[in-house]
Amino acid sequence: MNNFSYKDIAFEWDSNLLTITNSRLQRVIDFSKGLPQTVSFTAEDSLIANRNPQFDFRLAGFPAPGNEIFPAAYQVQDVDFKLLTRPDGDGAAATVTVFEKNFRQQLNFTYILYSDLPVMAIETAIVSGVTPMIYYHPRHRADNFHYNDKHLGTVTICDQLELKNFRAVKSVEFQLRTDYNDEPVLEHDIAENEPVYGNILLAEAPAGEKFFYLQEAQPSSERRGNEPGDFLINENMISSLGSGIAPGDIVPDRQLAANRTVCGLAKDGNAQRLIKKYLAARQPVTFNVAGQITVNPWGCGKFPQLVSEEFLHKEIAAGAALNADTYQIDDGYEQGLLVNLQVYNHKLDRNFWQTRSDLLPNGFTPLLKTAAENDIKLSLWFAPSCNCEYRDWRESADILLEHYKNNQFDSFKLDAVIFNSYAAEENFGKLLETLYTESNGNITVNLDVTSGSRGGFFKFAEYGLLFLENRYCCHRWPRNLYHPENTLDNLWNLAAYTRIQNLQIEVPNPGDCLAEAYHERQIALPTLYAPEYWAMIPLFASPLLWMAPSQAAEKDVAGIREVMLLHKKYRNEWRNAIIDPVGTRPDGRSISGFYADSGWLLLFRELNAPESAILDLPEYSRAELIYSNNPAELDNNRKATFACPGTAALYKLYK
Repeated sequence: MNNFSYKDIAFEWDSNLLTITNSRLQRVIDFSKGLPQTVSFTAEDSLIANRNPQFDFRLAGFPAPGNEIFPAAYQVQDVDFKLLTRPDGDGAAATVTVFEKNFRQQLNFTYILYSDLPVMAIETAIVSGVTPMIYYHPRHRADNFHYNDKHLGTVTICDQLELKNFRAVKSVEFQLRTDYNDEPVLEHDIAENEPVYGNILLAEAPAGEKFFYLQEAQPSSERRGNEPGDFLINENMISSLGSGIAPGDIVPDRQLAANRTVCGLAKDGNAQRLIKKYLAARQPVTFNVAGQITVNPWGCGKFPQLVSEEFLHKEIAAGAALNADTYQIDDGYEQGLLVNLQVYNHKLDRNFWQTRSDLLPNGFTPLLKTAAENDIKLSLWFAPSCNCEYRDWRESADILLEHYKNNQFDSFKLDAVIFNSYAAEENFGKLLETLYTESNGNITVNLDVTSGSRGGFFKFAEYGLLFLENRYCCHRWPRNLYHPENTLDNLWNLAAYTRIQNLQIEVPNPGDCLAEAYHERQIALPTLYAPEYWAMIPLFASPLLWMAPSQAAEKDVAGIREVMLLHKKYRNEWRNAIIDPVGTRPDGRSISGFYADSGWLLLFRELNAPESAILDLPEYSRAELIYSNNPAELDNNRKATFACPGTAALYKLYK
């Protein structure tokens, strides 16, 4: 017998049985046949699954144990326990190593628990001496794929369970490429015999309990595999795919890591809130990754034409005057320029990333001095080498680490990312891990998800913030112009399933608004809403001042400055909170907002909304109005009343 314990977490290995337990769940897994096979799974005193009639894991192109036609001999080699390390959260992991002698294949199954959470995660690493026996091609007809082939699996299954008393009811799909998409969250009802797409699957019991699977993988539309969806459902058998490993990725003697699969049980039926509790445990909450105010001048629409040492001195001071924490120098400072990578496909080298001597003859040194004098930090835009699968990730890491050590840069916006292969994704992950590890966790990244093929809301999210959108008000492009109604709607929908503290949400300069662009599309002008309203939308998130502040008129940014000061004063109150959407979905006619379980409420009355609404909120004895750009009232019966359309209000609720 082999035991391990940490806080309320316990692992026990006895006679090929692995028992993983914390105060909220227990799963017993049988390895007597080599591959994992769940014996029982309970959480919150409820039965999720009994013995799995199949194995929990299946690798495409390889037989499971007991196959008479293709014999396989899987045996447990080792069992190891360890504490989690940052950037993961407070918890522990058990790893079972299995070896198959015929294929010379090693499988590492790692089971992860966090303290006092009815949630567990699974990571699988694979090394095979041979390639999989796969003979189908995406151009074959679907009915020739034999997804349920009894001899050789044709899809990789990360985890599967035969659920008891639960029925799959919904999947949640996320869309990136925000330059083109304006619906980040798509909820799908489960239809019989239809493919199931999404990072999240929800199953419901008659008593209202909700079981979920979460795949820490790219969004469905960004995946490279040929699976028939992201989940398979066969009556009560739920299979989570989304490994991120296609059969062609398996090269002899090369280790590959599958995407993390997470599952859990919400006794109260609120699986969305439980997912966010897990993400709070999974993703470190520090100043750099939750609630930082960043100025990015690209939002002015002409940063490359303006950039110079003189301009940046003014910008840094103006950014500090807006109460920003960080001024981010975007594309235009470097010798190479992004167009040469994205359009002309140039090979990047160190010279590409040297500062332009004609624009910044003294490098960053004088700018750092100005930043220190104005009590603001500098951040830097960077585009790793997507056109060589980031094979030069070590060189990219060295360049950024030198900026960290020599120039005090501790955050970087990473742009132009394309995961067109497993190798690209793997190398990009090495870059992120190296930056984190070799800076002792001090470097964080802003992961741009506006275009390309990227990690999304869950893949690599533990390393920093998501740079969510390029919403301009000064251009006729891209497809989606900035509008506070759209921004609020996107954030409100994402708040159901993600930690919005980790999302950078833009606030452009109202003075940059190009009225003709809105008139041409028959869209109401965003300036019908006050600048304070614009600035209040990302109050619970990470505000992104999407402008060149030195070019902004005082009348356009005075209200934004005031709200950013409000954010800095109170952000610690909600930085660690679980934040839920409240009210009705924003559509220009709604009263809606966000509730942080630390007792804070942020509300918005849109231009065509009624004067008042009754909100679904926890009980409170008193509501204190902290800030509002127009008269606002919230009584003890959860009735919110706003005298004027276009009102944003922040409340502190007392129990």
